[in-house]
Amino acid sequence: MATAFSIRRNWARLTYNGARCQYQQDLDFLDQLRVITMSVILMLHVFIGMAMFTAQNPLAMEQFSANLLSQMLFSLVPFQVDLFFCISGLLLTVQFLQHTENKRFRISIFWQGLLNRYLRSLPVYAVLMLFTVSRYDTYQTTPSAYKIMSKMRVICRRKWWINFLYINNYYQPEEHCLIHTWYLAADFQLGNEYQLWYDEYFVRTYQRTETHCCSYFFGMMAGFLYHKITRKELSLPIATFRNVFTLASISIVGFALQAPLYNMMQFTKPSAWMAILSGVHKLSIGAFSAMSFLLLTFHDRQSLVRRWFRGNGLSRAMARLGFGFYLVQMTVLKVVFGNYPEDTRINVQLIASTFCSTFILSYAIALAAFIFIEKPFDVLFKLLLNLGKSRTAPVQPSVAKQANSVSVISSVMGSNGVKQKDSDGQTNRSDAQQGTDQVQ
Repeated sequence: MATAFSIRRNWARLTYNGARCQYQQDLDFLDQLRVITMSVILMLHVFIGMAMFTAQNPLAMEQFSANLLSQMLFSLVPFQVDLFFCISGLLLTVQFLQHTENKRFRISIFWQGLLNRYLRSLPVYAVLMLFTVSRYDTYQTTPSAYKIMSKMRVICRRKWWINFLYINNYYQPEEHCLIHTWYLAADFQLGNEYQLWYDEYFVRTYQRTETHCCSYFFGMMAGFLYHKITRKELSLPIATFRNVFTLASISIVGFALQAPLYNMMQFTKPSAWMAILSGVHKLSIGAFSAMSFLLLTFHDRQSLVRRWFRGNGLSRAMARLGFGFYLVQMTVLKVVFGNYPEDTRINVQLIASTFCSTFILSYAIALAAFIFIEKPFDVLFKLLLNLGKSRTAPVQPSVAKQANSVSVISSVMGSNGVKQKDSDGQTNRSDAQQGTDQVQ
């Protein structure tokens, strides 16, 4: 167990770039895509913070948001989050189908997946919560801090258990403890079904699970199609994929172009036609994401686009740090804003410096969390779960010996870096546990 906290071995788990199973090679573009999407989400959070903290020129952000082009771009904001839901649905489906292939489904598979998902996210989440209820407000030194996040420590001390049950996007959502963790709750709820600040819109619609289930289900459909096509059970309908992708792209662009009209028009709310348009918009985003995944999967690997999305060792390591980055980036951003003096002026330089400093600090904290918290506890939980299985299910001596060797190897190298030799001398690698809870 002590080796689980080895810095050298945890660094090796983070930077491992060896052989991967077939679906990981086919979906290698997801790492680059997650890093880019997370960066865009951070930039959007920076703009939200600029509109909230005290500055000498507060009208700058109001004028920016009143610009027609800005309104068109901000209409694409839900696309970033829905893309992550689509990735989660895709990976969960592919892994589930591969795990249960040629096996009879048992309810124990569901409970094991549920427990693994919960335990993997708990340690880093718990440390962040402990920091929030103890030392968080000591890093906020200016009057702006009280406007950005007032009484956060008090709220989290009272409602921490709601977050750990992953129901904070439904139960008592009026006061948020770590507001951005609504995504973790929604993703956890959607996964279990299968196996900006406070306002009325955010509480009643944006953070609700059903609002984003469309993209998640599109990701599941993409995973199912990938499974069938790779096993030659379905012919590759590349023309159909391209047609759906084109229609979805046109629809998304059309919604963006007409976004400023909603600020100019006066109409009764709630509105039936707005609900229909919103549904079409969600369908377009889900279809666009799913078709993009399938086209990139079966695209020529030597093409310029495919080689760029394939990424490199750095992008793969950054993607593995994605969960920790998502958890801490909002807290880091609020600390940065909370320490700006009152005579700060909003300009492009301030936006760029805020983004870069938050980006670097968040990844640095995520790196430390991965090496000292996330990966060690992941190994410990796997050892404890395997120990419980070995006590309840007696096996033959030869099988026990093989299982023990595998568990030792996995505890040393981790699920992202294990190579094993089979009886024929051929090299096999265990499926890596690609986290569907990032933001992953």
